[in-house]
Amino acid sequence: MDARGANGIAELLERISAHSEPCAFASQGGAEGTIALGLGVVRGEYVYLAQVVTASDSRKRGHARGVVLQLCEWARGVGAEHALLQVVAANAGAMALYAGLGFEEAYRYWYREALDGE
Repeated sequence: MDARGANGIAELLERISAHSEPCAFASQGGAEGTIALGLGVVRGEYVYLAQVVTASDSRKRGHARGVVLQLCEWARGVGAEHALLQVVAANAGAMALYAGLGFEEAYRYWYREALDGE
């Protein structure tokens, strides 16, 4: 995990906390530094999970799963009963992770781009 990514998460957390929503980030690491991290924001009975990332050379070792479980445990402690997230459907690794944790697809959306010159 590079410093730029970690700084971006810290800045996002600071902006969210300015609006008085309970928020936290969790990380997994080793001797080489941060391997995975993620952000959770609680609003009402929901925790919104975001920015769950794992260093590319450390994937499929349970680090992201640990981050999600840490965030969900924290969120339960501040009153959340449900978890929500969004993920790119083509991200097979993330889709498998979240399905294994009991997440189900609620809906899909698409990004749209203008054609050149329009």
